[in-house]
Amino acid sequence: VEQLDATRDDIGEIIAEIYVVTKRTDEAMRALDEQIRRDPKNPRPYINYGNLYNEQKQYDKAIEQFSKVLAIDLPSDDKALQTALFNLGAVYKNLGARKQEEIREASKGKPTADQIEQYRKPLRESKKYFEQLKAIPARRGDYQLLGELANLYDVLGETDNLKSAVREMEGVEN
Repeated sequence: VEQLDATRDDIGEIIAEIYVVTKRTDEAMRALDEQIRRDPKNPRPYINYGNLYNEQKQYDKAIEQFSKVLAIDLPSDDKALQTALFNLGAVYKNLGARKQEEIREASKGKPTADQIEQYRKPLRESKKYFEQLKAIPARRGDYQLLGELANLYDVLGETDNLKSAVREMEGVEN
């Protein structure tokens, strides 16, 4: 289809997504690189690249790719921007959880204040992106987002923010 219909600019993106989903990593990367070369302002290849790296637990590379979407300067109602913000929050949360588990094992369940700070730092970054997303009017009342924030507030010891998030969650209509 890509060779026969030059007016279709989404075919390469679809091919890249198929490679990502089927775990054909090298082919996915080549396809995503080609999409970025063709249209560096298209956020979807960066999101797909970020998802690919996140699945491989290469969190720093995932963060780099999702951050490229933010650099495109999309309007706040753009779904790709919202996806990138959510995914950045999720990746930083995964990074914090991984560090927390490593520290728990190394400290035999008795982490020092410095060790606690090591896993809280990425969790604060996670919170920052989730809060940016929550500030978008279309995302107000997003139960999943509020749940992510409530969890972060709890782990970070932000009691007032936790109570506020729980109240907002209780106010969300089914």
